[in-house]
Parts: sequence; C-alpha cells; structure tokens
Amino acid sequence: MEFQPCYVWPSTQFPFRHYYKHSKLDIFIIENVVHNYGWLKKYRERITQRHFFFVYSGWYLDAYQLKQSEEMFSLLNLHKGNFFFLFNSLREKELFEQNGFSGALINHNCWLDENIIKPKYDTVKNYNAVLMARPSVFKRHYLAKKVPNLALIMGFGKSYSKPLNYEIPPHNYCSNNNLNSTEVCEILSKSSCGLALSVSEGACFSSSEYFAFGYSGCFH
Repeated sequence: MEFQPCYVWPSTQFPFRHYYKHSKLDIFIIENVVHNYGWLKKYRERITQRHFFFVYSGWYLDAYQLKQSEEMFSLLNLHKGNFFFLFNSLREKELFEQNGFSGALINHNCWLDENIIKPKYDTVKNYNAVLMARPSVFKRHYLAKKVPNLALIMGFGKSYSKPLNYEIPPHNYCSNNNLNSTEVCEILSKSSCGLALSVSEGACFSSSEYFAFGYSGCFH
C-alpha cells in the first residue's frame, strides 16, 4: 500500500516559499515535511545538494509525525541533510535528532511578520473578547457561549482538521471569509482580550498576535 500522509495542505495559504536564490544554493521555507508530501513527491528528482529546506513545525511534533517523516523520507529517498528543523521544544528536538534529523530550538512564532501587526490604540472596544481560530472541533468555540459581545475570526478557508460538530456560540461579529491583515488588526484592536480554548495547544500564532495588541492574557 502506498504511503498515506496524515495530512497534506489543502491550499496555498500555508507556507512553502522560495526564501533565497543563488547560483549555488536555493533555500526554501516549508511548514512540516509530511504535510508537503505532494510537492516533495512531484519534484523529488529535482532536489539536489544545492537545495536546502528550513522546516518549521506548527506548534508541535510528536512520535507519530516522526514515524510518518521517516517513512516518507525512505519512500522518496530524501536526504535528511537537506532539511533543517526549527523545533518548538527540547522534547521535539531530542526526539527527531535521535533519528538522524537536525535542527535548532527556534519557535515557529518567530516567522510572524511584525510589519503587518498594527494595533489601533485609539479604537473603541466593541467586543469583550475575540476568538481567532479556524473552524475545527478541537478549537472548542462552544466554551465561549457565555461571553457577551464576542467576536469570532474563523475565515481561514478549508479546515484541515475534524470539522465542527457543534454550533458556534452567540456573537456580535463573525468573519464569513478570509480577512486581510488590515481587517484582522481592526477586529483585534476593537477587542478587550483574546481567547484560546483548545485542550492542548502550543505557542500558536494567535497567542503572539493577541499579546501584540496588549491583551492581558489568553483564556484556556
């Protein structure tokens, strides 16, 4: 049976970008190797020693993703030396390095672009809280059902996790499509605090974006 990755990215909004080009070197930045299985399978024969990949891993890497990575590298005959992982924790780093991968402890939130995070400090606070989370069941939007004047930012295109099996909570605002950075900053500026309601989640992008707007904290 052909290798079945746990997930492949469904859209172009997830990072796979050509970061640096030189006559002797090309550097790419990608998010998770397994999720990019389709691209790597298609272009495997073109990957040479001059191609180098920085891999940041969302907010976690576990033993299952390690197993999938090992299987994929073996199947596609990829060289581990072409890939450098940016680990979010020492546990991730130790787990992958024990199996021949290399990398450094560099949290994925360092890739946030500070130039597009622009709080409006003179804006009236219209919302008691904002929950910025894609429409996936593990985000547990329903826990915000008693929050008055709630804003929901959910417009991230196709969800790549188990879809909602509950109704979203009452709200004063909900994005129905993808917002641009200016629109996201406007809603965050109008909110008094940010919510993160997953049972378990690492330093997601939203957590750093919330704090950039001066929120006192995130509720879990």
